[in-house]
Amino acid sequence: MAAATQSAPVPAHELINEANQPPMLRSNYGDYLDQSSVGWLKETLTTASLGEMRQRFDQDGYLFIKGLIPRDDVLDVRQKYFEHLAPTGILRPGTVARDGIFDTSQDPIVHNGVGGSDLPEDIERQRLLESAHTMPIYLAFLEHPDFRAFVRSFMGWQKDIILKRTLLRHNVPNGLSTGCHYDRIFLRAGEDFLTASVPIGDCTAEGGGLMYMEDSTDIGKAMEADFMKRAEHFTPEERISGFNHNMARDGQLSHNAVELDADINMRYGSTGGTKRRWLAGNYEAGDVVFHNPYMIHGAYGILCNIQFSGMVITNSGKKMLMERIPGEADGPMSDIAKRTYAGSFDNCAEFCDEYDDPSAPCMDVAYHDGYCKSYGTITGTFSLAGGIAAVR
Repeated sequence: MAAATQSAPVPAHELINEANQPPMLRSNYGDYLDQSSVGWLKETLTTASLGEMRQRFDQDGYLFIKGLIPRDDVLDVRQKYFEHLAPTGILRPGTVARDGIFDTSQDPIVHNGVGGSDLPEDIERQRLLESAHTMPIYLAFLEHPDFRAFVRSFMGWQKDIILKRTLLRHNVPNGLSTGCHYDRIFLRAGEDFLTASVPIGDCTAEGGGLMYMEDSTDIGKAMEADFMKRAEHFTPEERISGFNHNMARDGQLSHNAVELDADINMRYGSTGGTKRRWLAGNYEAGDVVFHNPYMIHGAYGILCNIQFSGMVITNSGKKMLMERIPGEADGPMSDIAKRTYAGSFDNCAEFCDEYDDPSAPCMDVAYHDGYCKSYGTITGTFSLAGGIAAVR
């Protein structure tokens, strides 16, 4: 059995993850999470009543709403963002900004977004990352009437006020993204708040969006209580800092979800005899995931071409709304390729022939970084987009 090598990446919105097939998830470092530790976020339609939504949020610690914001409004922001960053060389030549496809010939570390690592040394790259926060279309999006009206109704707020503070970020394949954390770590001075993750584009379950630890709000509260107890002798300024001596250098709980998962289950036990899972979803432009500020979550490694995400913090009286905006990734590899193959460089063609479409031979397929990938004989580079990597 054989398959033709595919030369172009498969757009994320054309990829399908079956609900009964858990996605492959990993964080910045460490192995993939065991499939028994992975599950799906529950979807909620906009037609559900506010009472139903609030009950689900209180019970699960999150609310995944489909199609809350018009799709084109989201994609327009995506297009402007990548047009803004295009001078850095982040986009694959010959592609359009609205698709946001990463140029895999580039060094991913150079193209880390804000929050994934320190700001780039290149002054022009740094300027573009910072000035993206003030693009008119982005600022207008933060005021989106559908989003703002829903938040006020859901939370019972009379009004909310946008703070002049945003954390706008993108993630790229093999780069560094957000580690595992709960949001209260970084917003300790005020009252509790609400966080919303808004995909800027279609982002499949393996496309680098956010994963949430199931039933983890009580754990986040217990961790925070412990952090604050150990910080009793700190100054008020040190006590509320997400980077004080009790915390990791970047404030995250961990960049290795497998190690954090084992540590939490050992220290805090399971829920009703069941091990906590990490939950993800097939995000589409217009979707929103609201979550509790103590719910543990983090970005998962991208098995595709690019992710764009951002964050804005909003204030409403004593309460605050944090909006986190992740985005689209492009072209995850086949589940068969990721889960089954563990051979050598020379055996990739044989593996490809065994699992692919018999209509054409496998061509230019090689083993690289743990996977069978297509090899560009002209460019001399490997790609996740072709051959066995593109089979769905």
